[in-house]
Amino acid sequence: MDSIRISQDWLDNLSRYVTDLENDGYDAAEENVRFFHEQMVDKARTTSGWEHLADEIEVWSQDGQLWVGLRNKAYVSEAWLIEYGDQENAPNSLFRTLQSQVGLTNENASASAIARYGAGRVT
Repeated sequence: MDSIRISQDWLDNLSRYVTDLENDGYDAAEENVRFFHEQMVDKARTTSGWEHLADEIEVWSQDGQLWVGLRNKAYVSEAWLIEYGDQENAPNSLFRTLQSQVGLTNENASASAIARYGAGRVT
């Protein structure tokens, strides 16, 4: 009967390669979360009503989801009023208009991946 022998060195190299890919994935995810956060803060700083809350905006992971918002309870009701308005104040949406920030983050992620791994064909 024929057999195939796989050396321990080959398996060790494969294991290191997979671990490096996993670590690269985590690093890339963290870098893109930071990038998205910066985009959000920049947008808040130039959006009327949001300027003074810009530094309170956070992006965090919870329960397997990525969240963006204000966790400092001292500012939540003020942010809600700005975002949705009331009878006296017109809404000034920041969180409901994230399309351009998400698009820029996607472009950043793609450019980073292409720079690291090359532009392969995705099917």
